[in-house]
Amino acid sequence: MAKYIHTPEDREFGKDTEDWIFLNEHLGHDFGTVLHGLSGYIDEGIRGETIILNDFSEMKILNEHINRIYDAIKFGYQKIAKENFSIKKILQLNKEMLSKRELCVLIQDTPKIICYNIKNKIYLQYFNFVKNAYEHGFKNSQVPYEEKKIILGAEVFPISEEQLTYLGRNHNLYRVGEDFVRAYVKDNGCGIPEENLEKVFKRKPSTSERGVGLSLIDWVCDSIHGYASVESEVGKGSEFSLYFARERK
Repeated sequence: MAKYIHTPEDREFGKDTEDWIFLNEHLGHDFGTVLHGLSGYIDEGIRGETIILNDFSEMKILNEHINRIYDAIKFGYQKIAKENFSIKKILQLNKEMLSKRELCVLIQDTPKIICYNIKNKIYLQYFNFVKNAYEHGFKNSQVPYEEKKIILGAEVFPISEEQLTYLGRNHNLYRVGEDFVRAYVKDNGCGIPEENLEKVFKRKPSTSERGVGLSLIDWVCDSIHGYASVESEVGKGSEFSLYFARERK
């Protein structure tokens, strides 16, 4: 299984600028999703086709995107501060969100992990990983409906000297052996070709397997003092991981 580790680029933006860019990227991405969906209904009306009003499945999906925009706006106006939170709670919230989807969602045996970091950014990036798995992980996949699976999980690990280098400009704030957290999302879908792994975190990837939402990773990782990785094998599935300091300094 091929693996790519994505580290935050060194950026000299001030905190206010960074949070504004993060919010702008997030809103632009989700507004585009909603407008694209609504345009389909408009096109049907222009062509004189009948819109089936008693089938609300697509409207429910659009409503989820609209709610996410609302959450992003609230996130943008909130003070971005460190706070104590449970990683397991984040996993459970994402499992509940996926419960409406036609696939099996499992939370692996995850210990109680209390963190002191920027919860909003960790939650939004983890949500992007989850959203990416159910929207793109099974495209062109041969996995039968009843076998589609997404696994959520997290673990604590002592950071190594090599892993410290992945933190970019924040590496000097921590020592070898300090607790870091890995929150991951696995799917057993189509997988990503090795040559495309690095591209999934780009703003405009040349591959259609993954969405632009993953390009927010640089802003998140720099803020939460972390990094990200993706492991994948074509025909076997993918695993996205977000690594961050258990106690952000």
